[in-house]
Amino acid sequence: MVNKISYKYLDRKIKDKYNLNRREKRRLNREKKISLGLPSGTRKPMFYWTRERILKEAFKFKTKSEWVNRSLGSHDAARYDPDLYKEATKHMVPVGNSYKRCLYSFTIAREKIVYIGITYNFKQRIASHLRSKRFQDLIKKYGRDALEIKQETEYLELNFAIKLERDIIKKLRKSNWNVLNILEGGSIGGIRKKWTDKNILESIKNHKLLKDWIVKYPGAYHAALKNKKLMEEIYSVLARTKGGQVIIWTKEKISEEALKFKTRSEWLRKSGSSYYAAKRLGIFEEVVKHMIQVKRKLTDSLIIEDALKYESRGDWKNNSSSIYSAAISKKELFKRATVHMKPKWHGTKREDK
Repeated sequence: MVNKISYKYLDRKIKDKYNLNRREKRRLNREKKISLGLPSGTRKPMFYWTRERILKEAFKFKTKSEWVNRSLGSHDAARYDPDLYKEATKHMVPVGNSYKRCLYSFTIAREKIVYIGITYNFKQRIASHLRSKRFQDLIKKYGRDALEIKQETEYLELNFAIKLERDIIKKLRKSNWNVLNILEGGSIGGIRKKWTDKNILESIKNHKLLKDWIVKYPGAYHAALKNKKLMEEIYSVLARTKGGQVIIWTKEKISEEALKFKTRSEWLRKSGSSYYAAKRLGIFEEVVKHMIQVKRKLTDSLIIEDALKYESRGDWKNNSSSIYSAAISKKELFKRATVHMKPKWHGTKREDK
């Protein structure tokens, strides 16, 4: 299902954390929405997702993927109880994926005219067909009531679905049916576009603002985030907005912006676009002369002292990622530093036996 994309993952912290799990991505997205003044949804308290609330939330959605995308917390809580998850999803319509397809057909009543296809999302594919010129012409000629649409199979393994489609098309043609398929079958469609560096740079040509490009090509944006140099090139082409105003970083504006910060890390964290613009224009070293270079050796005592500020490993990782990363590489030290921390439970509340 194609979901409406808002201005996702614009937080600059993501540049150094490409392999974030889904909860971390959602946290960054929520923070960015708050900064943009968009509705973000608040974090639910521990044990919020009871059985009744999970079922009520699940019934709002038609597919599992829609549930995951729009209410990840309730979905993850339900997964802790297989029976509850089965009950919550029994009304949902199954859809395929990159490895599964279902077979469907279009026929005209009292006519030997047929179209055979395979798809990963039956409803979405049918809607797409009905908007096409070919099927619009059929409807004008025979009427909408004469058009019979049917899902012939469940979602099957991709290779088997392709072979089945080809075999049926051959049999129908031998039986003198007017088969509307142009090809012999096996065109799977629905595969996500592979965003190479060349394709990503091609996609930004017709855009002036970064946010407009992200909304139209979210896949290209997420692929580009894995390449720091590519993102710097994109930032150099597309203008960013601040407070609703378009900002184009000139040397004067960069110098003025850099004076607001005491360290390089603070500058990168709070104004990443000007930071990268300074590097691109070759004036970085010039504008950071007033900044303090913070260098400290991470001793065991310093790591433990920092860990005592936080109540859970997640809080420590999110608020002090560099020290957390240094600690996790030393197993014994990591155990000592986190012994006071309490694990966070994200599932449904368990009843005491």
